[in-house]
Parts: sequence; C-alpha cells; structure tokens
Amino acid sequence: MARPLTETPAITQAGAPPAKSAAGASRVWGRLPPLLTLSVLVLLWEGVVWLRLNGLQEGTFAYRQAQSYLPYPHKVLEAYAVNAGSFLRAGGITLGNAAIGFGLGALVGYSLALLMARARWIERSFYLYIVGSQMVPIIALAPILYGIIRDETALKITIAAYLTFFPVTVNVLRGLRSVDPQALDLLHSIAASPWEIYRKLRIPAAMPFLFNALRIASTGSLIGAIVAELMGGNSGLGVLILTLQYNSYGAADRLWALIGETALIGVLFFGAVSLAERWLVPWQPEFRRAASGRD
Repeated sequence: MARPLTETPAITQAGAPPAKSAAGASRVWGRLPPLLTLSVLVLLWEGVVWLRLNGLQEGTFAYRQAQSYLPYPHKVLEAYAVNAGSFLRAGGITLGNAAIGFGLGALVGYSLALLMARARWIERSFYLYIVGSQMVPIIALAPILYGIIRDETALKITIAAYLTFFPVTVNVLRGLRSVDPQALDLLHSIAASPWEIYRKLRIPAAMPFLFNALRIASTGSLIGAIVAELMGGNSGLGVLILTLQYNSYGAADRLWALIGETALIGVLFFGAVSLAERWLVPWQPEFRRAASGRD
C-alpha cells in the first residue's frame, strides 16, 4: 500500500537533525586545521631552539646570546604568565587609542567617499592628494606629527586614523559606484531622489567594500599606534617593546611574549570587524553558504 501524503513532512523532519549535526561536525572539523598548524609550528620552534642551544650551559653568555634570537616557546609562555598584568595594561592602552583612531579614520574616509561619489569635481580635486598622502612613510611622519601635536594620546589616535581613512575612502568610493545598472535604471524610472538612491542602492552595495577596507585598516591602525609609542611615548606596547629591545640578552623571552600578545590583539581586532560584517551584511554569498553548512 502506498504511503499517505501526510507522512512526507514527518520524513523531512526526521531527516533534519542528521543534516544539522553534519553541519555542526563540519564546523568543528573546520577549526582543526588552524589548531594543527599552530601545534606543528610550536613543535618545530621547540626543536629548532633545542638544536641551537644543545650543549650550551644555561646562564652563560653564549646561551643568553643564542636564546636572544629565538627562545624556547615554553620559556615565552612562562615569561608571559609572570608579566601578564603589565603586558595586558599596555595592550589595553594601545588598543584603546588604536580603536579610537580607527573609528575616526573610518568616519572621515566614509564621508570623503560619499562626497567624491556625489560630485566628480570633489574627486578630481582631492583624490590625487589622498593617494599621495599615503606615500609618506609612517616612521618618518610620526616624529613630525609629534613635534606638532605634543600629546602622546592624540598622536596615537591621529596616526591610527591616518592609516585607516585611505583604504576606507578608496574602497567605499568603488562600492558606491559598483551598483547594478538595471537597479539604478529602475529607481530612476520611479523618480527616486538622489538620497533614496543612496539609501536603498548605493550604500548597501558599498557595505561589503567598507568592511573589506575596515579589516585591512584594523591591523594598520594598531601598527600606527605602536609606531607612535616608539617615537617617545610613556605607555603602551611600543614603549615596552623598545625597553625590552635594549636588554635583548636578558629579556628575549619577555620580548617574544609581548610580540605574541601584539599579534593576538591584531587577530582579535580583525576578528571583531569580521564578526560585525557578518551581523551587518548577512546577505553576502559566503555568509549564506556558511549558514547552510556548505563550503
């Protein structure tokens, strides 16, 4: 006897949990490669240092000199555990200033892109100088700005904003103009105002470009804040890095621990921007594929 049609939804529902569990298993397996890569790198690091230091007596000048280039990873972890409080305070100062400059630079860059997309003469007047401003090495610009601003916190924020506004301006401008011509013709056909065209078409189309720029600028703003601290700051990651470099023989493990924290802060900053993109721009194809469990 043929099965009644009313049993079809039950079959679909019964098959749903395995699909969800398969998607969950896929996500778990997707996290394994980075962990395996990190484990292999740490093991290689440990082995290379062992080969370099094998036969050297700990505490001797030759041992300290060899370890100053590449200390044991477990020594680095021990150094971070001992100095975690001061390292985290310095990281918080640097990240806070970088985040403020990141936000200000993003706001300036987004505003410039809107103005240049609205009026061609504004783009022709400023675009070339915006590009030229990025040709100045930040390591040369920081001392000049420090002589003008004379405030450590303001300098960090300014340099972070300086490194943020350019990628935001260029990418958002491209996004505002990368709209579907048919959608633009449709809005023109219903007599949509320029503001409605921007609000309903151009600004949503530019959102993926904006977050692509913000991901790039997130690490750049952090580097800018650290460079500003190297120029004569009193607090932050750059100050600690500079201090430990002067005592590289005795502080190599702490210096490497600080470098590891800096890299981790950059990764977390980058991840926060990526997470915000997933929340605010969920219509992108890669996010829909991830939600459905497909690669």
